[in-house]
Amino acid sequence: MFGTGSLDASAAAGTTTNFVGLVGNCGVDGSNALNTSSTAHGGLAGDGSNKARNLTNAVTAMTARASMGKYGINPSDVAYIMGTTAYYSMIDDVENGADFTSIDEVGPGATKLSGQLGSVYGSPVIVSDLLDSADGGAVIVDSAPDPDVTSNFKETSLIAVNRNAFVIPRLGGVNIESDYEVAGQRTAVVASQSLGFTQLEGGTSAAIRVTTT
Repeated sequence: MFGTGSLDASAAAGTTTNFVGLVGNCGVDGSNALNTSSTAHGGLAGDGSNKARNLTNAVTAMTARASMGKYGINPSDVAYIMGTTAYYSMIDDVENGADFTSIDEVGPGATKLSGQLGSVYGSPVIVSDLLDSADGGAVIVDSAPDPDVTSNFKETSLIAVNRNAFVIPRLGGVNIESDYEVAGQRTAVVASQSLGFTQLEGGTSAAIRVTTT
């Protein structure tokens, strides 16, 4: 979901710096850009409408999905990623809360699925507390050689993403290492594998984020 690099608009098409995710670090504009004068979030997701996390509801999610065009037509292809603040707002919404289906009413046999806490209009809702750490607001931005300016960075409230438009490739086989600890009289075995994150199609329409300032 998060990236440590950003899309380089000034370079050749497709050129990136470091790892690029759906949104920048913590989902806040400017937090992942190597260029200190950049206020963009630098991720692959396009910007949709604005909605504060504590006011997020089912209509917010559907609006983001509508902005995806053909990539949002099939509800089973779309997943919503949001923080706990947005999640609680969605299930507590009086007017639109009926459009949010809790996990005990969906899925095979109405069983609890790991990570999925419900669905909106047929699309699963995934809750991540990583988006709660985002803290934007007024930030002094270095715009040299011009004087520094104050920018109001946007935070990510919700991300609507077409799951078929992205892939997590395995960049190598599993690497297994072992280390014998004399003091503990035991052998530690560590297995690791490098994974990537690549967009297959859709551009900024394959994922749309709802932002708040």
